[in-house]
Amino acid sequence: MNVLRGIRHYSNNITRSASHAAHPHQVQQQGVKVGSGRNDGWGRADPSHHANSKLWRNLSLFVAGPAVIVMSIYTYMVEKEHMAHPEHSRPPFVAYEYLHRRTKVVST
Repeated sequence: MNVLRGIRHYSNNITRSASHAAHPHQVQQQGVKVGSGRNDGWGRADPSHHANSKLWRNLSLFVAGPAVIVMSIYTYMVEKEHMAHPEHSRPPFVAYEYLHRRTKVVST
């Protein structure tokens, strides 16, 4: 079954690449109309109306950065209060005789 799936995938790729080689200027990105905005011959739209790096830089600096800082402070306060309770401390270690047994001879 996997062999047939692989052959089908291989044949689809061959026919697709042959079609693209025969008609290179008819290739169109999915969801983009040819001729919208700047046309560079490949049917891609002009990206100037999309979000640019300045927008994402500002979102990172003024939204994501402060959100990380505020949540870090909040988490620190909650954990500090949580660790103040004595019932959360570890019980004392008891060295039982079956712990840390070394019976195998190690050759060096």
